[in-house]
Amino acid sequence: MLNKIRNSIQNQKILAALVFFIILAQLIFISCTFAFAKDGYHVDELYSYGLSNSYRSPFLADDENESQYVNKWIDGSVLNDYLTVDEDEAFDYENVWYNQALDRHPILYYSILHTICSFFPGQFSRWFGFSINIAVFIVTQIFLFLLSKKLFRSNWLAVFVILCYGFCLGALNTFIYIRMYAMATMWVVILAYLHTKLLDPRGVLKPKNLIPITVVVVLGVLTNHTFTIMAFVFALCFCLRYLAKKQVKNFFLYGCSMLLGVLLAWAIFTPLMSQIFAESESTGLSLSLILEQYLVTWRYIFKSLFGISPMTPGEWTFFLMMAPVVILLVVVFALPICFLLRKNEGFLKLLKKVKAAFINLGKKIKSICQSIYPRSILEFFARIKNINFMFIVLFLSSQVVMVIAARTTNFAVMGCCDRYIFIVYPFMLLVFVAAVYCIIGKIRIKRIQKHSKAIVCVLFALLSLQSITRYDSDYLFEGASDIGDLAEITADSTCIVVGYDKRAVTIFAPYFRYADNVFATSYSTLCDETEEITAEMDSLETDETVYLFVCGETDSDAEEVLDTYFSSLNFYSQPDCLGTVTIFNGSYVVYRMS
Repeated sequence: MLNKIRNSIQNQKILAALVFFIILAQLIFISCTFAFAKDGYHVDELYSYGLSNSYRSPFLADDENESQYVNKWIDGSVLNDYLTVDEDEAFDYENVWYNQALDRHPILYYSILHTICSFFPGQFSRWFGFSINIAVFIVTQIFLFLLSKKLFRSNWLAVFVILCYGFCLGALNTFIYIRMYAMATMWVVILAYLHTKLLDPRGVLKPKNLIPITVVVVLGVLTNHTFTIMAFVFALCFCLRYLAKKQVKNFFLYGCSMLLGVLLAWAIFTPLMSQIFAESESTGLSLSLILEQYLVTWRYIFKSLFGISPMTPGEWTFFLMMAPVVILLVVVFALPICFLLRKNEGFLKLLKKVKAAFINLGKKIKSICQSIYPRSILEFFARIKNINFMFIVLFLSSQVVMVIAARTTNFAVMGCCDRYIFIVYPFMLLVFVAAVYCIIGKIRIKRIQKHSKAIVCVLFALLSLQSITRYDSDYLFEGASDIGDLAEITADSTCIVVGYDKRAVTIFAPYFRYADNVFATSYSTLCDETEEITAEMDSLETDETVYLFVCGETDSDAEEVLDTYFSSLNFYSQPDCLGTVTIFNGSYVVYRMS
């Protein structure tokens, strides 16, 4: 049966059809998940639309500067204008350039999103952003297949790599999240595939292979700074390789092509230079905490790719404390039984069989370890030399990104932090598949060696299936509202939101864009500047329905805010609690006040 499958996969037409149907099935799965399970938005997803479409207004509010849209009444159309393209501003890439110059991200993704939105002026839909991810997913899977095929020299493993990646939790999160990370992942996978063409054992470097690399570098640098970091690691590794082989000409040709790509990207979008050399948003963590957060990135890798959740330090401590206790209990209960049965022939035979089984198991484990682990330093370096150079590049570039994420991200405070390492998921999957395949291939058991590829494929397919069934995506924001469609409910009404911070005006933009009047403030501002805030709210005379959204863990917290700060307003009447909504970073109790 396996031989028939292998032979069919060697047929190029059948192989192409198989890849097509796998990608199609994965695309349907991701699209259906996005359509039916994704209820809300991460605030950065809304920034994607605002930075792409808002005219000279990249942020409605941020933590550094006061905004003209916070702590005062605004028209709901302001929020609609932030998310959508006005007819007069369609295909205005100068405006996108202006917004991104004030942001910390390159321009390409936002220009593409602006282009799509420009065909639908005045309209907002999450499908505009997701359509980019659909196209990106297809291209990523095609080039991941080609990369895997090149590295493993096996259609069988290449098919299962894209099968495992496309159905794992990491890929689902990457492609339902409406940001530039999916596109950056695509560019870096293409870059890795193009680099495999440079690994000519004869040392021949064809200029025609460098042109697409330069183009991809330009596009990748214009998409995300993380791509630039990974491209730098690629360049460093290949340049060192050329120097080690004394291929000076190749060193200069390759180095200049990579550098040219970066310089062209900087020339196209000049703020890139200041953005990439600007001081990073370091969390100010100590070395020990950075190491701890680096281990957290590994937890994300295992969880998102394989559905495995490694034990935390606390769990390890508990395990190490309990293990001796359990062993002691087993010994205490076993000794009396052994003493009573010490002359029983059946028991003695069983002991001999158990002893022999343990001895044989020990010999097999020793044999496997001797075949896998090097016996000397020279053998170790000989094995390193035989490892495909690209796997070393993929692993090193991934680790650099993970270390930087550990330094600049506070995983204990921020949510959805694995978005900063989305780009490494395909590479880490390839590294793990290669490592397990290598280890299984070293086991000196004929049946295992004969079916080593099938074993690896089944193993990783099961792990990927486990990752998608065991854990829920953090990027769906399910259960956003238990009172219905907020955009329809709040249309032609007056809305007030007391959020956790100033970003509340952005977080609620998709839901208040049809409202006539909107007032957004934070709970801290309301407490510190009570008189000014309440006076501004009381200045509005309206006969419309007024909805109040109050952040709070419980209804009693919200009621306290309602009684303390809103009971004196001119439009206040007996409030009617409609229910609770969960918007991005917290729960809000909803009241209808008039």
